Amino acid sequence: MDFSLIKPIIDLVKPAGEELTKAAIKRRGETKDSVVAALHEKFATVIRDADPSALAQRMIARQEYLTLRKQLNYENVMELALEMALETSSDSRRTVEEDWFAQWFSAVEDVSDSVMQELWAKAFAHQTNNEQRKISLRALDSLRLMERRDVQGFQRAVDLFSFFGYIFAASQEIIDCMMSREILNGLIDLGLVIVEETMVRSVAISGGYMVRLNTDSGQYVADPIKVFKLSPRGVELAPTIPSKIEELEQADYEFDMTDRLCVSRYINMIGRGLGDMFSITLCVYDRPGERPPKGGRKRTHIWDSTSESWIRKETLDFEYNREVVEALESGSV
Repeated sequence: MDFSLIKPIIDLVKPAGEELTKAAIKRRGETKDSVVAALHEKFATVIRDADPSALAQRMIARQEYLTLRKQLNYENVMELALEMALETSSDSRRTVEEDWFAQWFSAVEDVSDSVMQELWAKAFAHQTNNEQRKISLRALDSLRLMERRDVQGFQRAVDLFSFFGYIFAASQEIIDCMMSREILNGLIDLGLVIVEETMVRSVAISGGYMVRLNTDSGQYVADPIKVFKLSPRGVELAPTIPSKIEELEQADYEFDMTDRLCVSRYINMIGRGLGDMFSITLCVYDRPGERPPKGGRKRTHIWDSTSESWIRKETLDFEYNREVVEALESGSV
């Protein structure tokens, strides 16, 4: 401990303590709240009776502890980051910009959670790989604000949008099935997920499906509908998700991408959400290229609002997922 610092600290603390004592006593006399008055009195007593020398020593010890903690955090993250970076061949490595490293360094000093340390290490390793997209300084700002639960929610979002591409929020039911509102709003606030209102006429769904919305006039939907997807910043940070992070507990009603009928459920929700407003048709097509065949198919099914199911209008003379299509036609999910 550097005791040469104690005298200057005492000189600063003692007069400040006297002024704080006076202010505390003054406020105590002005308040009518007995609890607040008692707290003011206790605070004034602590200040008046404090040993400036002991206080100075505690301040120095605290600073030494914080410095040591920051150094340990940095060394832990840097060791892990270098280990990950060395997995990339030397031919594929790139230099990390000085400004980027400075911001990364200032952040990891305050990261003690092992999961969050892995996230920051992966961000660094990703930045050194010339074959991967760079992580911007703006994205680092989002990382700095994230806690473990935010990362867990982000993992859910990455899995969700990797599967669906985007979510066409034709109803509140669909939004609720994405993830909890608290987590979703948090990811939107961090700039990792964006929601847009858009005028649409068709919705592409992974696996070989296209839902078309038609008005009587054949024009685009009259009212804009919300669409959720990863933001560019979210796409940047997706590769940084730690490999060992514990997944969020998933509610029974949320989309389960491991369920073979998840797509059927989503498409049926679109029908239920908009079936009374528009004439809705469905195109089921073979999957090469994950896009409808050139020129598309006018329709293979039409939505029946009464039975809440899809009525087949065209023979499916190609290979398709029978289990999914049967679930669509029966309205069973």
